[in-house]
Amino acid sequence: MSQSLLIKGSFVKIRSSIIALSFLFVGPCVQVTVADDGTIAELALIVMELKHFPSDSAKASLVAIAENPDSDDAEQHLARAIANIQHKVTSVDSARLSAIIQDDSSSDGARALARVVNGINHFPSKRDQEVLRTLASR
Repeated sequence: MSQSLLIKGSFVKIRSSIIALSFLFVGPCVQVTVADDGTIAELALIVMELKHFPSDSAKASLVAIAENPDSDDAEQHLARAIANIQHKVTSVDSARLSAIIQDDSSSDGARALARVVNGINHFPSKRDQEVLRTLASR
């Protein structure tokens, strides 16, 4: 009977160690997802307010995101594309946004935002505003 308790005790210690180690490895992944959602949410808020082109304060925020080494490639391209909008995205930015949309490694939020930005004509449509509200609330 005591050998059985010893084996159960060892199993519990091993299981507890595995659980503790998993938090060490999973924790940074969760933080990246949260950080990504925060940047995408900020970009979505900027696009929601867009009227023909971004305001000076919006452009300053977009440049900061584009130059931030913690921003991933998709976030940087999105920020640059939004900053360059003059009624619609440039052809160069449209190609980059299409690449984000087609890239399965881009986050769902980045791909959704790229679709919205790529389709802007002077300002986001009512349908796009709904997508932006969802992205901004993350």
